Amino acid sequence: MALVKCPECGTQISDKASNCQKCGCPIEKNGMPIKTACLILIAIVLVMSAFIYSVSGKKSKQDASAKQTQVINPAITERKPEIKTVTASAAISEKGNVTSEDSYRAEHIESIKRGKKLVKKYLDANQATLFCYGDLTNDPRLSFVFHKETTWKKITQVDKESICIYIKSLIPEAKSNPEKYIYKIPKGAPVYPMAVKNIRNMCLDCWDVSHNYGAFVIGDEAWARIEYKDEKSKSFSEFSNRKYSNVSQNKGDTRDNTKMSREEVFDHRMKQLIKKINTTDYYNSSIESISIGGDNILINVNDIWIHSVPKEREELIKNIFSFWTHTGKLSGIEENPSDYTIKIMCSNKKVASWDGLRGFVDLLSK
Repeated sequence: MALVKCPECGTQISDKASNCQKCGCPIEKNGMPIKTACLILIAIVLVMSAFIYSVSGKKSKQDASAKQTQVINPAITERKPEIKTVTASAAISEKGNVTSEDSYRAEHIESIKRGKKLVKKYLDANQATLFCYGDLTNDPRLSFVFHKETTWKKITQVDKESICIYIKSLIPEAKSNPEKYIYKIPKGAPVYPMAVKNIRNMCLDCWDVSHNYGAFVIGDEAWARIEYKDEKSKSFSEFSNRKYSNVSQNKGDTRDNTKMSREEVFDHRMKQLIKKINTTDYYNSSIESISIGGDNILINVNDIWIHSVPKEREELIKNIFSFWTHTGKLSGIEENPSDYTIKIMCSNKKVASWDGLRGFVDLLSK
């Protein structure tokens, strides 16, 4: 028992008393009996347990429902993938845009695989070279060249045909990546861009299998355009007795329409010539300007050329003209150098000339 103060009069009274013995004021209890507190605690524990049981019960039902669904519908999770056999041609057709080259590769896929292994074998053994022949002309060919004719002769007919079919299949790749197939032309060379463009415009049947001194087999379209044919060469149709479909069928000229026109070739040659003059002191110190129209060339020189010895004057003009005709040959232009006429001027006065009939005429020496 403990004593507490009455809130009214302050008299010390027992904490068990319900009223103050002095003033009769009712006394509030500060605590509660232990029994009552225990009952309340038990009630709280029971409520929380019921709540937890309710939540866990719902989750168990959901898990059970999911398991039941899996058992009832095993096809949802255990369905086997459908297996179907697709031919190479059908697989290519499913892509949507089917080209003749896609069909060709599908039809001859086994021959292409065999030819690829053989070509790699001879390249790795340094017995052959793969490059674009005639890449500075408007009609280049993808050429697989054996270093020795005897190597080709030892190959079976089936392997020869496989090599041919594989080389033909490489043309689209060569057209999209021409730099890989340019042979012995450095990237900085003036004619390099022309070689790239010519290969990009190459026809899809422009290929051959050759040796160092001639061709064995040539694609039908390329074969049809060859003016002078080697007696040992054959078109692929003739070589294979026409047993392959859609490999080499002559459909006329299928080269791209973007091949360089004669005017574009002329502009390209002029750029090369001017660059040669501007970057070479031998020419730049003596030549003021140059213009070409048709078969007429006009060269304006300065006093340095005038005061050179006659032999040096003639040599410089010949070298320039030689460079011009050389670029024509590299560009595939057929022209006769003797058709040209060259006039050399200094301060609006004719000082020399050249033509196919009289050669170089130095008017300063007369």
